[in-house]
Amino acid sequence: MGATLRLGAGADVDFDHNPLSDGDVVEIGNRRIRVIHTPGHTTEHVCLLVDDWFALTGDTLFVGDVGRVDLALHDVDDDELRIRAKRLYGSLHRLLRLSAETEVYPGHYAGSSCGRGMDGKTISTIGREKRTNRALSLDLEDFIDFQLAEVPPLPADFDHIKRTNLGFSDAPVGTEARYGRGGDGRGADNLVE
Repeated sequence: MGATLRLGAGADVDFDHNPLSDGDVVEIGNRRIRVIHTPGHTTEHVCLLVDDWFALTGDTLFVGDVGRVDLALHDVDDDELRIRAKRLYGSLHRLLRLSAETEVYPGHYAGSSCGRGMDGKTISTIGREKRTNRALSLDLEDFIDFQLAEVPPLPADFDHIKRTNLGFSDAPVGTEARYGRGGDGRGADNLVE
């Protein structure tokens, strides 16, 4: 038996999963979960809007901060980072169209190296983020510059984390090159039911 692992459509991982596409609705018990495709951090990244009440924003929107576009297993040139930043900007502005009262539950909190300056609060609302999140007030070009200029160091165990998320943590180093920063910076943003 076991759980069904669901990942954003296009996830290129080394394990079985069911893809989630933009607009899909997953019903679990009396909960209705709508999938919002939010590329940027990875191309397949999704956020989950639960009962039009709260959003699980993963690595897209944090409290007081936004996700990074540079987290991958090999170097990414500035042109690719600019493309990813543009995608993330579009994804964030799509989330900002949700109701101001929509609660935001991010995948990381203050102290994580997955952002630049996350707030100490663990949850927020779309309205609060519109008012207080500096990255959300930037225009597109300034946002791209922000993503390229203010890059924190990678976590010390990043390679292990990324390889585990992709399903090949036992594979020899170098095996993951086909999954690295190349075109899409894949990750395991998932939903289990």
